Amino acid sequence: GRGRVAPSKDTLRTAQKIMNTDYLFERGKIANIMGVNKNAIDFGKMDEKSKKSVYNGIKKVFAQFPELRGYTNKVLYDPDIKGYAMSKSMQGVLKIGSKFSNYKELKRRYDRDVRMQFHPAGTNADAIIIHEMGHQLDGYLTQRSRRILDFRTLEPRRKREVLQQLGYFDYIRSERVEWSRMGYKGRELNEALEFSKKEFITKHISEYANKNEREFFAECFAEYLMSARPREAAKIFGEVLEKIMEGLR
Repeated sequence: GRGRVAPSKDTLRTAQKIMNTDYLFERGKIANIMGVNKNAIDFGKMDEKSKKSVYNGIKKVFAQFPELRGYTNKVLYDPDIKGYAMSKSMQGVLKIGSKFSNYKELKRRYDRDVRMQFHPAGTNADAIIIHEMGHQLDGYLTQRSRRILDFRTLEPRRKREVLQQLGYFDYIRSERVEWSRMGYKGRELNEALEFSKKEFITKHISEYANKNEREFFAECFAEYLMSARPREAAKIFGEVLEKIMEGLR
């Protein structure tokens, strides 16, 4: 019988376009989900699995929080970012770093972060985008609430409510008694209590959640939305967030 006929260059180019999700899948679908022009989505040097990860994260967040449609208005590749990604939450811009050019390495790094408790348990590399979209939602809530409340108090209030229900303040009071009983006082006592505070938040959420109120929100958000078995802190956060959203809907 005759051997197989080699495909023409045009056929190969067409096949490559079909395989390239930048042409036919994530970019257009992300733009559609966000309600923006396709030109507002720039994948830069991201590989295919990374693009899919971006799509998965955005799709998951918008399915539950459609209020972000029209608020988050750009997804841009920025190789100058030092971390995985960053969010200009008050401008609705999501920037994605060069680590998304190699999904296999991205996944390896993120899985290591989870093992070290730097990021929340029960999450994987797709949580990077969910975390950044948490910042977007935080920015959206801040913008919406500016007229009603002093927006500078919103993030500390959200964090305080989650920690209150988690038993954090009772724990710190008992730690103060314990450290004092051991002879700690003044500056040494304050340093010991700082250690106890960070240890508590790292155990229940992640080490990165200690950084500030914004990262606390985004880390809780990532676990709440992504984990198949969210821990108590993420569950409480979800309940607090849903109450906030109900008040705005």
